[in-house]
Amino acid sequence: MNSSSTKRGRVAVGMSGGLDSSLAAALLADQGWEVIGFTLHMVKDGSRCCSLEDVQRARRVCDHLGIRHYTLNVVDAFEEQIIKPFAAAYAAGRTPNPCVYCNRYFKFGEMFNRASALGCTHLATGHYVRVEHTPDGSRLLRGIDPAKDQSYFLHRLTQQQLQSCIFPIGEMLKKEARTIATEKQIPTRGMRETEDLCFITKAGPAPLVEKISSGS
Repeated sequence: MNSSSTKRGRVAVGMSGGLDSSLAAALLADQGWEVIGFTLHMVKDGSRCCSLEDVQRARRVCDHLGIRHYTLNVVDAFEEQIIKPFAAAYAAGRTPNPCVYCNRYFKFGEMFNRASALGCTHLATGHYVRVEHTPDGSRLLRGIDPAKDQSYFLHRLTQQQLQSCIFPIGEMLKKEARTIATEKQIPTRGMRETEDLCFITKAGPAPLVEKISSGS
C-alpha cells in the first residue's frame, strides 16, 4: 500500500472482480487514499458477475495491492428487491433495467452504509462516468469514452450519494485502462467483462422468469 495512504482519507471501492474496479482501487491507493475493497455477493454461483467466483477475484486483487477486503452477502435481499421485480416486469411484457436500481440501493446504498461504519467517507467504483461538484450540488457527467459511458446506469443516484462518489477511470478510454492495468501488473487472469444483466446466463432471461414465476 502507498506509504502516504492515510493522508487523503479512507475510501471504499466497490470491487466486482473485473479490470475496471481493480484499476480504480490501484489508482486511489497511488493517490494516497487508504483503500478498502468491498464486494457484494448478490447472486449465487453460475452468474456472470457478483458471484463467489468474483469475490475470489476481487480478494486476489486486494491481496496484490495490500489492502483490506470485505464481502457483503446480500443474496436474499437482492433476489427480493431486484431479481423478482425484474422477472415480474419481464413476464408482463415490459423491459425493466434492474441495474439502475441495483446501483442506487445496493452498490451506492447498502455497500456505502456498511463502509461508513468502518470510517469510509467516500465510495469509488470502476464506472466510466464523471462527477462534478459545485456550490449548487453535484452533477453526474458522461465518461470520456463514448463507447463505455455508463452514466445512464447511475442517473438515479441521489445528491447525497453523488457527493461522496469518486470515479477514478471516468477520464480514461477503455484501452488506456487496459494498458495501465498491465503496467501495474494487476492480476487480471480470469477477469471478465459484463455487458448485460449480471444474473442472466447465456440461456437468456426465460429460464429465470419461469423459475421465479413457478416459485421454485
